[in-house]
Amino acid sequence: MDRAWLLRFPLASPLDLVTTLESGQAFRWRHLEGWHYGVIGGNLVALRQDSSRLEVRSSPTPPEQIEVLLRDYLRLDDNLEAIYACIGTDPRMREAIASYRGLRLLRQDPWECLVS
Repeated sequence: MDRAWLLRFPLASPLDLVTTLESGQAFRWRHLEGWHYGVIGGNLVALRQDSSRLEVRSSPTPPEQIEVLLRDYLRLDDNLEAIYACIGTDPRMREAIASYRGLRLLRQDPWECLVS
C-alpha cells in the first residue's frame, strides 16, 4: 500500500475493531503490525483504531469514498446504545454487552458471507 490514501475520522459510537474483525464473522482480514488488512468494495483497506478514532489506508479509492463504504461495512451508523438498551433486559445479554462492548455485525457482501 505504498500509494494508499490515509484517512482519520473520529468515532461517535462504540467500536471494538479487533473483536469485530476477529469474531469469526469474516475470514478475509489479516492482522499485521497493528493494522487489519482486508477488502471492502474492491478496495484494499488497512484499519487501525485508537481510543477515539479510526485510521484507514485504502487503495485505489479516495478517502471520502472509502469512508462511506467503511461506515456501511462496519455499520457505524447503527445506534449501538439504543440496541444495548433494547437487548440488555436479559442478565446474560447484559454480561455479553459488558464483555464485548463495541462489537459490530458486519454488513458483508452476501456472496462473501455465504462462502465464509
